Amino acid sequence: MWSCVEIGSNRILNTRAILRVDDVDQVYVERGDDLQLLLTMDVFSPTGEHVAKIRRNAWVFNRDDGLELTTKPSDLRLTEKATGTVVVSVEVVDRDVIRIPQAMLYTASGLLIRVTSTAMIMPGNNTLSRSTFDRSGGAAIALATR
Repeated sequence: MWSCVEIGSNRILNTRAILRVDDVDQVYVERGDDLQLLLTMDVFSPTGEHVAKIRRNAWVFNRDDGLELTTKPSDLRLTEKATGTVVVSVEVVDRDVIRIPQAMLYTASGLLIRVTSTAMIMPGNNTLSRSTFDRSGGAAIALATR
């Protein structure tokens, strides 16, 4: 569990670094025994097609080899090879604090969740900016799109 996950300009306290959409964990960030950041994620296209899956930084599948994961112990970045678009970027801020400064994630239903330095924009143009809340050990963000 992280004491704080910063997503854009938002601070989520006492949370597992999980984005849960429609009761399914779509993104999960943890640290390994060697303190390496580890990403587990299902990647979807704008049409909701399942295009890749990563489990603890190892590819389960990566359709057409279209995505690239670069890692260092203190940060990781998943990008689209063809365009350079950042799918998700994660940085260690402190021992139990991480920051997600940028992301462009599609859900299984094709809805876009975007993170910028100033906000998190969710489906329906719902924007979360400069907010702080305590998740008491739960997922950082849990969305219901259905």
